[in-house]
Parts: sequence; structure tokens; C-alpha cells
Amino acid sequence: MVKRFSLVLWIIFLVLIISAVPALADNATATPTPTTATPTTATPTSTTAAPTLTATPTPTPGIGWYLVRCNVDGASVYFDGNYMGLISGGSLTVEYKTDQTPYSTVRVSKSGYTTVTQSLPSPPGPSGTVDVYITLQAVSSSSGTLNIYSSPSGGSVYIDKVYKGRTPFSISLSPGTHGVQVDKSGYMTTSETVIISAGQTITRSYTLQQKTSYGSLLITSEPDNAYAYVDGTYAGMTAITVNNLLAGNHNVRLTAP
Repeated sequence: MVKRFSLVLWIIFLVLIISAVPALADNATATPTPTTATPTTATPTSTTAAPTLTATPTPTPGIGWYLVRCNVDGASVYFDGNYMGLISGGSLTVEYKTDQTPYSTVRVSKSGYTTVTQSLPSPPGPSGTVDVYITLQAVSSSSGTLNIYSSPSGGSVYIDKVYKGRTPFSISLSPGTHGVQVDKSGYMTTSETVIISAGQTITRSYTLQQKTSYGSLLITSEPDNAYAYVDGTYAGMTAITVNNLLAGNHNVRLTAP
């Protein structure tokens, strides 16, 4: 009876222990509280670099210079009729932009001296210098002045068969008769005689005529003795040579006698 009672007590004890173990286990394990972190999204900062502005260079035309040299200080210099300045120390520097319309003539004058007008040489290139030489002669009661122009300009001027320069051109001459000749490649030579008086100024302008080429035309036929017409004008009977025909096309007509 005692043994049975003890056995019952052990069974109850064991049941209590077994019942207590899960409770202890539950108390020993802490249930974590879930925490969900709110994600922080960084807003990207957009930085756009300011564009670098590049200045557009202003094109600068090339610059050259005419150096006008003259034997008389204080003389006025004109390019194509435009006043450029005075000769000082024997010269005057004139600026030239290489993209401008080229100058063609220079005129230098001073009271008491003959005026000189002549063609300018080819213009200077960038940073280049072109020399222009002018010689003024004092006006004398015993001399006269001859101004010579031509169309086109640039004709070679000969005075008494001696080359003097190119048109437009001015020269002081002794009184009397002088031979003037103007020549230019591709044009007929023009010449005349001028009479210069003391203290007188004479101007001559020449229109140069282009050279014209001539040739000869030989006309034959079979049989001979046909009437030949050239450009509608009767030339003779074949065979015939027609001379002094202008270079170019011509109409030839033959008729039987």
C-alpha cells in the first residue's frame, strides 16, 4: 500500500516536472519584436557643370604697308584721289589691308613743284612693305609739265624715245617739241608730238586700241575661174588669194562663170 502510494507520488512529480519544462523554455526564449526599418532613399543631387563659353575671335585682315619715298618733305600724298598724309623725313607709311580693294594710282604734290602721278606697284602681302619712289621737280619758268593718261592704264611712256614710266604719268619738260609714245602689250602703239611752253601744263589722254590679227585666204576650185565672194563681197576668180582678212570665221561663195 505504501509502495503504491509512493509510486503515485513519483508519477505526479514527474508529471509536474514535465509540465514545467515547456513553461521554463517559453520563459527563457524571448520573442523578438519585429522592427522593420524604413529605408532611407538618398535623393541624388544633380550637378550640371556650367558650359564654358569660348569667345569667337574676330577675323583680323592681314596688314601690309606702302612706304612712299619722296625727295620733298611736306608733299601731300594721295592714293586714288584719297589723301593719305604728308611726306616727313623723306617718306610716308600708308597702311594697306590685304582684303580691301587694291589702290591703283599715287599722286604727290606740293606748291612750287610739279605734281607727279603714277601707277602703284602690286600691293603688299600680310606684314609686307612695298616701296614707292617719287621725285618732285621744282617748277621753273623755263620748263613745262606734261601729264599723260591712258585707257587702260599701265601703258609704258616714252619721251623722245626714252622710257620714263607708266600711265598715269607726269613729267617736267624743257620748252620745245617732244615725241610721246605710249605702248602696252596686246595694244596698238600710240604716238604723237607735243609742244611744251615754259610754265605751261599739258595733259594728254590716250585710248589704246587692241591689236587685231589679220590673215590670208587661198581660194581654189575645180574647174578654175569660178567667181569667188568673201562675206558677200566679190573677191575675184579662182584661184585667188584674199589678203588682210580679220582672224575669225568668214563666208565663202563660189559661182560658175
